[in-house]
Amino acid sequence: MKHKDHDKLIPAVVPMALSSEDAARALGVCPKTLANWRCAGKGPAYVHISDSPRSPVLYLIEDLEDWLRSRRRCGGGE
Repeated sequence: MKHKDHDKLIPAVVPMALSSEDAARALGVCPKTLANWRCAGKGPAYVHISDSPRSPVLYLIEDLEDWLRSRRRCGGGE
């Protein structure tokens, strides 16, 4: 039996969310900065993966993109 080329393809997995460390790297800040922003109610939206406030934090990619867009500034001293 012959296998077709498409049978050998591995589907690409596009992450929906990033860990705090990966999100910090993507934004160019330290993970501690993201933690400080969370405590202060600033920065991008985030998700706890369980009901415990000590559960790992994830950042949805779309929330990171939205937050970055909200930070866009034009020239003129803004």
